[in-house]
Amino acid sequence: MSSSSLRYSRVLGALFILGSALALAPGRTSSAFVCTPPIFQGWVNSCQGLQLWWLNKIPSYQIDHYDIYYETRYDGPATSAKLATLPGSATKYSDLSGCGLYAHYIIRQFNKDGSVCETRTSQSSKGVPHSFPCDSRCLGGASIGLNQAAPPTVAAGADITYTITANNFGPNPIQNILLTDTLPGATTFVSCAATGAGVCGGSGNSRTVTFAAINPGVTETVTLVAKVDPGVANGTVITNTVTAAPSSSGPVAASTTVTNTPSCTTTISPGGQPFPASGGGGSVNVVNDCGWSAVSATPWITINSGASGSGSGTITYTVAANPDTSPRQGAINVSGRTFNVTQSGASGGSTPPSITTSALPGGKVGVAYSQSLNATGGAPPYNWFFTFIGALPPGLSLNADGTISGTPTAAGTYAFTAGVSDSSSLTAQKALSMTITNVPVPPIRQVSTAGVYRPLDGRLYLRFTNTSGYADVAIPYGMPGDYPVTGDWDGDGVDTIGIYRGGAFFLRNSNTAGYAEVMLSFGQNGDLPVAGDWDGDGKATVGVFRGGQFLLRNSLTAGPPDWAFSFGLAGDLPVTGDWDGDGVDTVGVYRSATATFFLRNANNAGAADLAVNYGAPGDLPMAGDWDGDGVATVGIYRQGLVALRNSNTGGYAELAFLLGTAGDVPLAGRWQP
Repeated sequence: MSSSSLRYSRVLGALFILGSALALAPGRTSSAFVCTPPIFQGWVNSCQGLQLWWLNKIPSYQIDHYDIYYETRYDGPATSAKLATLPGSATKYSDLSGCGLYAHYIIRQFNKDGSVCETRTSQSSKGVPHSFPCDSRCLGGASIGLNQAAPPTVAAGADITYTITANNFGPNPIQNILLTDTLPGATTFVSCAATGAGVCGGSGNSRTVTFAAINPGVTETVTLVAKVDPGVANGTVITNTVTAAPSSSGPVAASTTVTNTPSCTTTISPGGQPFPASGGGGSVNVVNDCGWSAVSATPWITINSGASGSGSGTITYTVAANPDTSPRQGAINVSGRTFNVTQSGASGGSTPPSITTSALPGGKVGVAYSQSLNATGGAPPYNWFFTFIGALPPGLSLNADGTISGTPTAAGTYAFTAGVSDSSSLTAQKALSMTITNVPVPPIRQVSTAGVYRPLDGRLYLRFTNTSGYADVAIPYGMPGDYPVTGDWDGDGVDTIGIYRGGAFFLRNSNTAGYAEVMLSFGQNGDLPVAGDWDGDGKATVGVFRGGQFLLRNSLTAGPPDWAFSFGLAGDLPVTGDWDGDGVDTVGVYRSATATFFLRNANNAGAADLAVNYGAPGDLPMAGDWDGDGVATVGIYRQGLVALRNSNTGGYAELAFLLGTAGDVPLAGRWQP
């Protein structure tokens, strides 16, 4: 800030700044965010108490919060402390702790679009506290990139899927992202799904998806499914529009052409009818949307009326008397449908067959199915047929030998009537049903990846792949002297951070900076922390290792240990993991002097179930499910080098990459859902 932009007035010991020159941080898109630091207004200068004023340059509803810091440098390195977090509507802060020499204050503004700005007072000289501000600057921002994909064509009455991606181009996290989607008017909403803990909302064809935050370089995906109205005309173009806030781009639209080719479907009821030898008459109800015709396939069946028509109609027919002692079977063909007629023989005929199958086993979508129907009586061989009463599951058919076979394509319960005739043309029918279910999709196992904790700056650096590169997430949490600990504290399938400090655990349920969501006292100063799912309930709890003894707690509350047993020696380093894939984490130790892991498959005292020579003296141990097979295996960390094994055996590293630096402490976990 130049001195020409300031005007000073000393009134009652106060200094007021009435103007300032501010600029956007270089290298960012102005449409993505407005980086406008607050203007420092002044203070009351008193070592009995200090008050800061500032002026918001953007509406307070665009500001998430302020952090107030105090920083001093006197005969040594700078030290700083966070004094308070204030809401976005704040314009004043009162510090009753007094003032220091060679000090200044920092007003840091966090905007809801992800940008961060700050204003500092200049350093005071000895005896002249807190003179005038000297620095207002932007610390950065972020913008959302928006894309949408849709199929080029869709049939009327079918579902259409819109795939929307939101990208954070960085370099900072973006908070409170809102996607607003307007579905085409000729559709009806079916479902919404989102990655990254996105929350679907809205009503009717106006849908919303909100994300609490999207980190730099992360792409989240939203899948919207809608059903196209069956009456949409062929060739109609429907357009879906989505917008994002904040975003550096305007609305994104995707257009699709609707196809609606008229079909011609005929249904008849009933599907057939038996008659005595004396004959008789009957009727068939027909529904057809584009015209139908009926033809008798048998000379002794005469169509009396309804031989053709359109829409709903009725066919009447007459069955002549059967002069033969043998039963007979005939049919009327109605535009691809068959109406079956069976007639008993005159006196002296044989007994018709009987279908003995009473139930059919279920099938699964996409899995080949084969099941035979059975019959007794009559005069074999039998000839099986489908009566067109009801419907077989799509993909299956009834063969003449009585086998129902094929590969089901749709789940559901299907009722139908099967028929059988013998060599004397005697027939029988039976109503059956079959249930087809979807094949369960096995869950996708996430692999463990590495991270490090840097005691020098109290930050955790997490990597989403077991490859060399910069950390995907860097989280300020803890302070020098803390021990890191990670686990799935809330059972959501994601491992999150925590620290152990002198007999107390401070745990977070997300891999973000903030206050501890779970705090508990357990262990004592000098213990080494451990974490694991000790009972297989899907949630990690804590424990400590104390000179050759493990003390484990089965809930995230203070109290005595639920397990206490000896394993390992004083000086060993503890590790935990599911060494046998049974869903329960158990303990182990790494003996650095001999570079040997000793692993136990139960949380009790006893000899090691596995002993693995791996690494070198001085290495730090690691453990995780590196290949997603459900079994935890070992690894080592050596001054910035990560070397991992996919089996609990000695040998060369199957994964080796660089992460962190000498002095860091290794971590492992499933950092993403």
